[in-house]
Amino acid sequence: MKSKADRTLRALSTGLTLAVLLALARSVALADGADTKVQPPNSHPYGKSYAEWSAEWWTWSMELPVTGPISHPNFDDPAFDVTEGQRGDVWFLAAPFGTVVRNITIPNGKALFVGLLNAESSDLEGLGSNAHDQRANAIWQADHIVNVTCSVDGVVVKNIAKYRVVSPQFTFNAPTPWLFGTTGGAGTSVADGYYVMVEPLSPGAHTIHYSGGFHFAVAEGDPFDYDASLDMTYNLTVLPERLGNRGVAPPDSKPHGMSYDEWSVRWWQWVFSLPANNSPILDTGDCSAGQSGHVWFLAGAFAPTTVTRQCTIPPGTALFLPLANGWADNTGCPYTTFTAQELANYAASFVDSAGTVTCTIDGVPVNYVANAATSPYRVGPQLFSYTLAPTDNILANYFGAGCIADGTVVTPAAEDGEYLMLEPLSAGHHTIHFTVQGYLDITYNLTVKK
Repeated sequence: MKSKADRTLRALSTGLTLAVLLALARSVALADGADTKVQPPNSHPYGKSYAEWSAEWWTWSMELPVTGPISHPNFDDPAFDVTEGQRGDVWFLAAPFGTVVRNITIPNGKALFVGLLNAESSDLEGLGSNAHDQRANAIWQADHIVNVTCSVDGVVVKNIAKYRVVSPQFTFNAPTPWLFGTTGGAGTSVADGYYVMVEPLSPGAHTIHYSGGFHFAVAEGDPFDYDASLDMTYNLTVLPERLGNRGVAPPDSKPHGMSYDEWSVRWWQWVFSLPANNSPILDTGDCSAGQSGHVWFLAGAFAPTTVTRQCTIPPGTALFLPLANGWADNTGCPYTTFTAQELANYAASFVDSAGTVTCTIDGVPVNYVANAATSPYRVGPQLFSYTLAPTDNILANYFGAGCIADGTVVTPAAEDGEYLMLEPLSAGHHTIHFTVQGYLDITYNLTVKK
């Protein structure tokens, strides 16, 4: 017969054993997800399972255009824009094959559903006319995925096999052309592969890295007889909830009735509408040239320069200015024949290669502008058209394209850049100073009328 002390000791021992088991279970659960930044594969983040989110990921990917000024995320292209097709609290990340590094800026509070390595099988590709066949084909492809890895801020996602899911059958409406064919339309598909749902990251710098590939060993000449690998790095800047730039309109706003994208097109149209002999961007005209309404434009420069400009502004006038921007079109003597996508890529290359950017307003620095390529104030690339001045047009009389007639309508053109919309300044004297390392150093001494 056990004594009371023996029974108490046994109870304590049992309690300790349960505590150890619970601790081990918690340790295993954390190891499966690497850390709390990655949602467990059996969870339902934001109301959907991983399998359901994988269907949403593929619908997003297959419905995005593969032509136009913004490249598809599955292509390695400088015109990549992480905001393309995104909406809601969950954004999608994708990657082309090869070794690719992308620098992106993400709004605060966005979760990221990342397609690591995956495959799909749709009726538009002739890979199954019903859910059963599509599922079997998608699984067969995904069975050939190898060496999948993923880390978030250097912390490896463990037990990555648990993050493989098969989607339900889903519908999509592909453009023409689309990701997997020359003719789009309505289709159905099933997908299989590896994904992670990354919880919203804290403001600041983060890195998501993933790699892996497909390895097929089938009969020679079979369309699936190939190897492909990827090594993808996303360097993310997560914005704070508020950018904190007093007097600067938020980049996702519509100041004075238009978005930053729309104002940037208006800026370029203003530049080209003025003659070469009365142009603020060429320092041949006063800053008031061609201005009207409640928003005035301030000019940058077409060539490397250091310049100080004097400018008098009406009261209550907002100012829209470029920090680092570029444009491209086919005007020349003779005209060139670049596609809209090539023009967009060329315009984007100016911004992607820009040196460090600075801007101060009355000595106060504007934040989040240093890297034009990832700045939240970057817009484009986007296509637009413009009309040259009726006399002494800039293309002929500054750029030397003498065959370009006055009043010519130029289309398509592409532009990309980092811009600021400054709210009206108080009456009196102000200074705006902005620089692009190795290219521009521009100071505006402003007088705002009472």
